[in-house]
Amino acid sequence: MRKMDFMRFLSPATIATHLFALLAVSALSPYAIAADFGWEQIADVPGSTTNATAVSADGSVVVGTISTPDPMGDPMAAVTSGFRWTSASGLTSAVAAPFGWTSMLVTDVSADGSVYVGTLFGGSPTQAYRTSVTAGTQDLLGFLPGGAFSRATGVSGDGNVVAGWGTSTNGNRAFRWTYDPVTLSGIMVELGTSNGRDAVAKGISRDGRVIVGGLLDPSFRSEAAYWIENDAPVTLGYLPGGDQSTANAANSDGSVIVGEAVRAGGVSAFRWTAASGMVDLGRLGRFNSEAIAVSDDGNIVVGRTGRLGGSSSGFRWTEANGMITVDDWLRQSGVTLSEDVTSVANAVSADGTVIVGMLRNSKTYIARGAATDPSDSSDPTVPGHSAGIIAVEDYMQSFNGLPRHILVPQQVADLAMNGANSSPLFHRLSAGQRSIWATGDIGAVRNDFGTGPTATGE
Repeated sequence: MRKMDFMRFLSPATIATHLFALLAVSALSPYAIAADFGWEQIADVPGSTTNATAVSADGSVVVGTISTPDPMGDPMAAVTSGFRWTSASGLTSAVAAPFGWTSMLVTDVSADGSVYVGTLFGGSPTQAYRTSVTAGTQDLLGFLPGGAFSRATGVSGDGNVVAGWGTSTNGNRAFRWTYDPVTLSGIMVELGTSNGRDAVAKGISRDGRVIVGGLLDPSFRSEAAYWIENDAPVTLGYLPGGDQSTANAANSDGSVIVGEAVRAGGVSAFRWTAASGMVDLGRLGRFNSEAIAVSDDGNIVVGRTGRLGGSSSGFRWTEANGMITVDDWLRQSGVTLSEDVTSVANAVSADGTVIVGMLRNSKTYIARGAATDPSDSSDPTVPGHSAGIIAVEDYMQSFNGLPRHILVPQQVADLAMNGANSSPLFHRLSAGQRSIWATGDIGAVRNDFGTGPTATGE
């Protein structure tokens, strides 16, 4: 869980026009991977940019924003809408802001992908919202007492607790909003602070108990903090030699918190536990790094590392491997990449095998790789199994000039990704076990009924 936030020490990179699925692809692609393949293009709007901000626990649902520039070139008149993409259906719809607002941000999604949260802005006062796809409802979360601004930054796994921040009579304050399924309404509670500092919430644990963020002094220097339920904040301190930190995300029960902190020579991603305190995750020899998301068990951290004013790379950190780029993680998982392509990793699935982020060519991606240290031969996702990343337009161009008998199955490649023409159980087998799969089709031509080819294999 967790999403890309726009309040970072590092400047956000340019966002994307398409979302790209990864998985294994055929040798026709310039990004050569393993056996099975699938792809889905979700936002082919000329001139628009798309930002994937969060992913469901199993990696099957992605949410984000689509930004359409003003035709006259006025950057202040750009319109931002939301999207929700699923591996089963692709882009279900582009979601426009409701009446009274011109734009919206989508910042996080529940574990099953059925609830997403964000912020409405432009026109009416900026306000946090919660949308339930299952119920077909959108809740406006309102404001803290005396406030006129609110923003939702995270949602619990069940979709019933929203973290965010806004203005109040006391200044900027973090809040917890809780939905009551009986009354079909929610209550916003202001979270405490210390020494009169402003408070900002950036994320929430999947169980909804722990909210993370930062406390800001009058000079806007932040100290990372967390709240358990509605208790007073607990501060995490700083890295050695530093005087600023902020927490961006927490694992499923809030026992592991990740973020970024200033230290000598730049900003470093950190991982915090009660036992270890704040630990510097490194920068890969660059100026900055920031931890943006963390797996449910807290052992896999993703984010961005880069040079000041220069290029950046998505990273994936584990205790076994330390920090490596997402590109190198994919290579270790059996993917052939001729050059580094990722710019940032914004979100990660519960088990750490699916990462959502942004490519250096300003396109967004979904990537799948090994769950554990790729050098571990017991991991079924080591080289030889499905893993990879692909840009949709490159994939499509690779089919130019091919005969129709190849293009027809390609046009229904979404079935392959979702299991019909792949072997989804194969990657779950233990040594000595076997799987069997079958595919087929059925249809009518004029008045003749017939069945299509069927194949079996091990």
